[in-house]
Amino acid sequence: MLNAAYLGLMEKAGTADYFGTAFIPVVLRVLFHGLNSKTNSQDATLLEMGKTQNQLQLNPTYNPAFGSWLNSIRDFEPLQKNFTLKEMKGLYGPLLNASQFGPFTNPALLRECKGGKLTIECGLSINFLFLNTSLKAQRSIENLLCPDPASACFDISANPPLSLKAVGLFVSDLSKYVMWYLDANNYGLTTSRKQSEITLGYVMEKLPIPDDPNGIPVPGAVTSHAKESDVKTNSTFYTCESTDGGRFTYAGKFNVCSQNIYFVLSTSRSQTKLLTAGDFNEFVRTRVKVIP
Repeated sequence: MLNAAYLGLMEKAGTADYFGTAFIPVVLRVLFHGLNSKTNSQDATLLEMGKTQNQLQLNPTYNPAFGSWLNSIRDFEPLQKNFTLKEMKGLYGPLLNASQFGPFTNPALLRECKGGKLTIECGLSINFLFLNTSLKAQRSIENLLCPDPASACFDISANPPLSLKAVGLFVSDLSKYVMWYLDANNYGLTTSRKQSEITLGYVMEKLPIPDDPNGIPVPGAVTSHAKESDVKTNSTFYTCESTDGGRFTYAGKFNVCSQNIYFVLSTSRSQTKLLTAGDFNEFVRTRVKVIP
């Protein structure tokens, strides 16, 4: 079925390309969290990400490992090697850090940066947009990739044009990896969902963001309310009897009406019936039609 959550994300972002770029740090942090549990440390993961051939079993088409990605492109043969931990800390530092990657959560600063008022605060991604026209952009990129020459530095001085081209193309390909990640986790344009998820909603647990650290919540077809009084004011269909004896009723989650969250179902107002969990499932099965 068509994924309304995906459409909402793309509408908020503006374009799929913009979303794919802005969410690079989010998706890479999720990736590294999983890889670190396998390699036992982030340093070990970074070393694997820098190898021409790694043991991480990542997607070869949308490859987020710089070393093996670079090794697959003939034009970058002069740069191909197994990179050091210091180099990978320099490269992945701004890719994993949202504030160093781009001010996508700061609209005012983002407008200034896109308008050409470039600073290091514009981040790696925005400065790359001006790489061919601004020396200031190149200097900011160099500083972001090498914040500490002793411990975190992706040094481009040996071949600046080719190195910058490689990093810029890698960032572009990472945005494609983000869009693949959505599809791979059932978050893409089309999705398969349980009836309960369609009705009650669900959480995109593998897309944590600062405002929603546990994942982006996706509302269901059933409206939820924090107070019974809200249900009486805003809703027309209910399943639980009103506590004040009135004719209005509300819907309770998990077969209990006197909880702090209430749900509205398509039942007749004249039939104020408390649905059990089994009744609810039967109601969804027989009354709710999902259009692919």
